[in-house]
Amino acid sequence: MSFIEVEDRNVLQVGTFVKIEGSWFSHPFPTNTFKIKSKEDLATIHGLTNVTILYDPDRSDSVEEENAESAIQEESPTLEMDPELDPTDGEEDFPVSDDVGTKPNDG
Repeated sequence: MSFIEVEDRNVLQVGTFVKIEGSWFSHPFPTNTFKIKSKEDLATIHGLTNVTILYDPDRSDSVEEENAESAIQEESPTLEMDPELDPTDGEEDFPVSDDVGTKPNDG
């Protein structure tokens, strides 16, 4: 299937494969055809002027795939450091020598 013109940019979502028709300088993306990867990409596309946006449904992620990816990302645990386990604690307990790496003087 070929590209279809987007009448309402609000239907675009992460995972949609788009083509931006217009001046190469009219958008900040490295190419004019790409898959939308983030909400930041969406916001940038929404703000573009003097361009035509097209999408390719065959090269776009399906809504089900996108929802599954979102669910996986939401379920992924985030690692947070316990403030009581500060790795810099106790550094003052170890003396630091200025002559590290020097040989003793035999003279």
